[in-house]
Amino acid sequence: MLFKGRCNFTELDAQTGQHVIRKHFSEKLLTYDVLWPVSRADVEAFVLNKTEALADGNPHFHQPHVIDFDKTQHTLTLTYIPAEPLSVLCCEKAPANTGVGLPSVHQLTELLRFLHRINHLPYDSFSADEKRLLDQQLEIVQCMYHNKMKDICRPLTGAPWYFCLGDVSLNNILFDGDCFTLLDFECAHMGYAGYDIGQLLGMARVSDSLLAERLIQALKTAVPDEAERALILIWADRFEQYYAAEGAS
Repeated sequence: MLFKGRCNFTELDAQTGQHVIRKHFSEKLLTYDVLWPVSRADVEAFVLNKTEALADGNPHFHQPHVIDFDKTQHTLTLTYIPAEPLSVLCCEKAPANTGVGLPSVHQLTELLRFLHRINHLPYDSFSADEKRLLDQQLEIVQCMYHNKMKDICRPLTGAPWYFCLGDVSLNNILFDGDCFTLLDFECAHMGYAGYDIGQLLGMARVSDSLLAERLIQALKTAVPDEAERALILIWADRFEQYYAAEGAS
């Protein structure tokens, strides 16, 4: 994960004197017994640019901007955003000095609306280069699911096929009291509708009951279609079981 706390992974840029985030990718990474290709940095950069464009003009989101992408060093330099992960803000574990509480139901409604919008991007909405990356990602992510998460990601009958951020956990959503920031897109892929919101809700159920309750309230407004909400709740049930088992192991 990119942020474990407010200042982790930040550096002072010698040229500008501003704090930036530098994220380094190894050329090859063994994850869940899967050898990840060099394209991890390419995928991260493309999704960062995509989410920044989608968030443009949205007062509830502040997505990091890609300042530099050094492909020879597999390094991304991003604008620094001073905010806390939702995992830190959960009522049951939040330190008193964060100065930021859990998002309200209204704020979470905006978060879910944005995730719902992203999770309805069809394959044909991407460029040829982006499709190539997504095709490559699908092979890798399917291998990960088979090795680690096959009980979660077995086929879901009736779920449309759309773009997924792939790792919408409480660690990868920052909040500063007003705005959200989404991070860490190495697992982005084409997948089933409802997956991203379902993952977030499933983790919240295990991590913080108040956050989970607020997300359920927000879901009714953010996703008015009952059939879509039903798909999301199926994913949430699967992820809740997965995270509960992980915590117990």
